[in-house]
Amino acid sequence: MTERTTNLPPLGVGALISDTFSVFFSRIPVFLVLSLLSAIISVGGQALTLGFSSVGSFTSGSGSETALFGSGFGYFLVSILSGALFLVSTAAISYAAYDSRTSRRGSVGTFLAAALTKVVPLCLCAIVSGIMISLGLALFLLPGLWVFAVYSVVSVAIVAERGGFYLEGLGRSIELTKGYRWPIAGGAILAFVVMGLFVGLLFFVLTPLTSAVSVALTALVSTVIWAFSFSVLYIWIGVLYARLRAIKDGSPTENLDEVFG
Repeated sequence: MTERTTNLPPLGVGALISDTFSVFFSRIPVFLVLSLLSAIISVGGQALTLGFSSVGSFTSGSGSETALFGSGFGYFLVSILSGALFLVSTAAISYAAYDSRTSRRGSVGTFLAAALTKVVPLCLCAIVSGIMISLGLALFLLPGLWVFAVYSVVSVAIVAERGGFYLEGLGRSIELTKGYRWPIAGGAILAFVVMGLFVGLLFFVLTPLTSAVSVALTALVSTVIWAFSFSVLYIWIGVLYARLRAIKDGSPTENLDEVFG
C-alpha cells in the first residue's frame, strides 16, 4: 500500500474541501434537486421493502408488517431497482460537480440522463469495488480506506468519459488515483468531519425553530439537511476527479491551477 509520489504535484486536500462547498453553493438548485432525489430513492426503497414505519428507524425490520414488498421476488426486484437508481443519482451528483469545474453548465436532466445510460457498468463496478472495500475494512480500517481511495472516482469516470464497458471504469479509477491514495483517504475523512460539523450546526440552529412550528416542518427540514450532507461526499468526488484529470491528463478545467497550485 506504499506509493511513489515522485514528481507528482500535491493533491491539495484542503483546497478540495473548500472547493467542494464552493461548487455546491454556486449551483444550489441543481445539487438540492439531485440530493433530494437520492434521498427519496433511498427512503422509498426502505419503505417499500422494510415498511413505512421503518423509515428513520435504527431497528431493522421495525415496520415489516407494513411493507408492500417485504419478501420474495418483489423484495428482490425493488431492492435491485432502488439500488440501481440510487447509484445513478449519486453518480449524477459527482458528474454535476465535475461539470461545474470544467466551465460547463448542464442541467439536472442532462446529468441524470448521462448517468442512466451507464447504469449497467455503474452497478457492476459498484459490486466489485464494494466487495474489495468491504474486504479491506474487514482486515483493518486503513486497508479499507486505501481501497476506497483506489476506487473513489469509478462512478464519475464512467459517466464523464462515456466509457466503463463492464469493469473498464475500475481501471480508470486505479489509473487516476495512483500516487494519491493516502491523500485521497485523508481527504475523505476530512470531508466527513467537516460535513458532520456543518450538519450538526444546521440541526442545532434550525431544529428548535422548526419544532416550534410543526413536526412536519421539522421532518422536511431534516430531510433537506440530510440530503445535502449526503451529497457533499459525492460533490467532493466530482471535484477530486477534476483535479486528478488535470494532473494526469492535462484536461482543461476552470482555474484549477490557481485553486490547487
